[in-house]
Amino acid sequence: MNRFIKVFFWVLLLAPLLTGCSSTRFTSSIKNQDFKPAEEVKFNIERVSIDLGDNLWAGQPLRTDLTRELLMEEAEKAYPEYFVTEGIAIPLELKISIKTKGSNNLITALMSLVSLGILPATSSVKDDVKVEVKVRGKRNARLLIESSKFRQEKHAWATILSPIGRIPVLGKSDIPKIAGGLGSPKVGIARAQLLRRSIVNSIVKNFKDSDMRKLLASYKRSKRLAEVKKRLGERLLTGKSSQADKAAARQPLVLMPLRANGVAAANRPAMESALVSGLSRRYKVFSGKRVADKVREIYTKVTAKTEAGKECDDAMCMQDIGKSFQSELVASANVIKNSSGYLLTLNVANVFDDVLVMSESIPCKGCDEYQVIERLKTISDIY
Repeated sequence: MNRFIKVFFWVLLLAPLLTGCSSTRFTSSIKNQDFKPAEEVKFNIERVSIDLGDNLWAGQPLRTDLTRELLMEEAEKAYPEYFVTEGIAIPLELKISIKTKGSNNLITALMSLVSLGILPATSSVKDDVKVEVKVRGKRNARLLIESSKFRQEKHAWATILSPIGRIPVLGKSDIPKIAGGLGSPKVGIARAQLLRRSIVNSIVKNFKDSDMRKLLASYKRSKRLAEVKKRLGERLLTGKSSQADKAAARQPLVLMPLRANGVAAANRPAMESALVSGLSRRYKVFSGKRVADKVREIYTKVTAKTEAGKECDDAMCMQDIGKSFQSELVASANVIKNSSGYLLTLNVANVFDDVLVMSESIPCKGCDEYQVIERLKTISDIY
C-alpha cells in the first residue's frame, strides 16, 4: 500500500510537467460603457463581416468566435435593455478588422532553453481591433457610420519542467487568470469571450458619440416613407387609390406661431390659416393655439433650467416641439411690412437631421394685407 501511495504521489507531481505549465491574463483597453440614450432605442446586430488581413496568428478560429449569433448573445447579456433579437429594433452592420501581433518566439524559446524549462518564459499576443458600425434606412440610405478602436492583450508565462508556470502571471487581468497546461483550450475560449465583450462595448461607445435622437428620427422616417411607398405602389398595381393613401403619404409638420411685423393683430389668424391651407396639400399640419401653448411651455421650461448669462439651446427646444407632435418637420413663417409692401418668408426644417427641407422668400410689392393672405396660400407651392 505504501508503494502504491508513493507511485500515486509521483504521478500527481509529474503529470503537469509532461505537457508544461502556464498562467495567462487578459486585458482590454475598452471597458463596459455607461449608456443611457434619450429615447428608448433597441438594436439588433444583423450583419457581421470580419477582416483579418494577413493575420497568421488569428486564423480561422476567430471567424467562428465572432459570428453574428455569438455577438448578439454577448450584447444581450451585457446590455439587455438595448439589444434584442426579436421585436422592433434598429438593424446594425458591423465590420470588424483585427491585426494580431505576437511576441518574439525566438526570445521565448531561448529563455526557456537557458533555464532548462524550469523558470517561466513570457509571451504576449496583442489584438488591435477596429469596429465600424453602420445603420441603413429602409431604402438603403446610410443613416450612421461610426468607428472606434481598442487593443486586447494576452500575457502569459510558461514552464516545461517545473510547476512554477502555474503561479499566476504578474499584472492585472480584466477576467480571471487561467492556470493550466500549455495549449489549454480554456485560454482560447477566454480570449474569444473577452474579445466579443470588447466589440460590444465598442459598438456602444460609437452610439455614445452619436446623436441618438437624430438617428432614431431618421430611421423612423425612412421606415415610414418605405411603408407608404410600398402601399402606394400596391395601389397603383391594382389601379386603386384613396384619400386615406394620400393622407398617409403626408408627413406631419408643426407650424410655429406666425411672426408678423407691422401687421394688424386682427389679420394675423387669417394669415396663419392661409399658410395652413397651402401646407396641408403636402403635409399634415399642426398649428394654432395648441402649438402656441406647447411652444410657450417648452421654452419656459428650458429657460428656467438655463444658467444665468447663458442662452438656451434653441435647437433642443425645436426638437422637443417636434417630438411633442411626433413630427420631424417644423415650419416657421414671417411677414414683414416695409415702405414698399410686404416680405413673406417660409422655412421648413427637419429639426432632428438639422436639414432645411424648404426655404422661400417672396416680396409682395404694393400689396395690402388681403393680397398677402392670398400669397401665403401659395407660397409653399413655389418651392
